[in-house]
Amino acid sequence: MIAKRKELGDLKVSWNSKPQARRLAVVYAARVFGSIRNQQCTHFSTPVFLLRATLILWIYDVVCTLQQAQDSPSTLSGSPVVVLGVPDTNTVDQTQWVESGTGRIKLLGIGHIAPSPLGRRRLLEESITLMRSLGAWGISRIYGQLLTRLQAE
Repeated sequence: MIAKRKELGDLKVSWNSKPQARRLAVVYAARVFGSIRNQQCTHFSTPVFLLRATLILWIYDVVCTLQQAQDSPSTLSGSPVVVLGVPDTNTVDQTQWVESGTGRIKLLGIGHIAPSPLGRRRLLEESITLMRSLGAWGISRIYGQLLTRLQAE
C-alpha cells in the first residue's frame, strides 16, 4: 500500500510539472474517446487509441482526486463546466481551460470527471463496453480485461 501511494505521488508530481500539456492531453483524449464512441471504426489501431485515451482521462481524474484530498476543500459545484469530446462544443472554453485549469470537465454521455469517482467509474464502464464492441481485433479483449481490472481497484 505504501508503494502504491508513492507511485501515485510520483504520478501527481509528474503530471503537475506541465499542467497545460496535461490538460491539452485530456482534451485530445476526450476527442479520441468521443470519436471512437460515435463511429463504428474498424481500424486495427482503434483498441490502442481507445486504451490510451481512457488511461489519460482516468489518470487525470485520479491525480485531481489526490490533489483535492490534499488541498483544502474547494467549491467545485460553483466552478464553470467545460464540455470535452466530439463534436467540439465550445473551443474557446476548452482553450481557456487548457490555459488556466479553472473549471470542471464533463465528457458528453459520461458526465463530470476529475475529481469524480462516479465519472471515473462511468468512463471505465463505457470504455469496457466500447472495447468489447471492437471484437474483430483480438487485442481489444485483452485491453477490455485490463480496464476491468482497473475498474475493480
